[in-house]
Amino acid sequence: MRLLISYFFGPDAIPLGRSLAEAARALGHEVDCFDSQPEPWTHQYLAKHLVRIGRSVVPGCEHWLPGSSAWVRNRRLTARVAAFRPEVILVLLGNSFRPGLVRSLAQRHGVKATIGWWVKDTACQVRERSLVNEFTHFASIGTWRTESGIAHLSAIAADTVRFRPASRPQARDLPLVFVGGWNRRRDPFFRAIADLPLHLYGPHWTKQGFADHHMAEALWGDDLLDTLHRTQVAINVSSFDQGHGAGAGANHRLLDVALCGTLLLSEWSPEVERIYGDLTSEISFRTPAELRHRATALLADPVRCAALALAMQHRAAAQPNYRDLVQRVLALVPPAAKP
Repeated sequence: MRLLISYFFGPDAIPLGRSLAEAARALGHEVDCFDSQPEPWTHQYLAKHLVRIGRSVVPGCEHWLPGSSAWVRNRRLTARVAAFRPEVILVLLGNSFRPGLVRSLAQRHGVKATIGWWVKDTACQVRERSLVNEFTHFASIGTWRTESGIAHLSAIAADTVRFRPASRPQARDLPLVFVGGWNRRRDPFFRAIADLPLHLYGPHWTKQGFADHHMAEALWGDDLLDTLHRTQVAINVSSFDQGHGAGAGANHRLLDVALCGTLLLSEWSPEVERIYGDLTSEISFRTPAELRHRATALLADPVRCAALALAMQHRAAAQPNYRDLVQRVLALVPPAAKP
């Protein structure tokens, strides 16, 4: 099958797209990766200001304004589909395209199926619903009623190639680590542990009073892996609210950290309960006070920390991998519609 995947493929993007592409190739598919993330200099210096003004008058004007990020993205996708001639287009959202573009490209170039997959958050958004008719098949990491036409598809899978234990023992010299940016939802959790040995990697922390804990604006690739190998307890606080159905609050840290052999202390979600079972009471929290209580207890007991990390590693490695996820994605397309 010739499969075009649209998502973020830059060095500063989560590896979801790359992991899917590698797994699809391993399954024998021919894959082309379309990076929808780059912004042209014309957008940075001019178009974004015009878009900001224009949106208040004409919603969606960014798709029609020459030089804007969306306008360039639409043109790039049009050229890529014409050159690659995919049989299936998979768009991870994220960034979207001009209304009707994917549908018209599929008709023009004989694409058999188009799949839209909302992976940005689990919230029930009006924008998400408006995208459904842009594709022949649509899925979301959130849960919808059956009659909505939106299938539930979790994006959580085990990437045991990219996330793996250290090749030799590492000193766990970073007691508490969080990788991700500051936002209002996360703020009270980290204020509750601001007096603990906390290391923060991500944007916006310094201006919010966490300068003493801030280590870097970003952490990717081998640097991320090295940091996780040196971490005693890695913290996971979702950037979006719980309570939107199965998998609410779940993200890739749920498996990636544990696969590295590092203990993950995560905000509770149904996915945490499903994956880690009876360990959940020790490795999850629901409130800032619970985060402080768990973190303090774990740092005081490095032997228990190591035992939990090992148990979590085994359970994470037993989860479906990206080959399984690719097969679940393609199963959205009925057999009669497949190439």
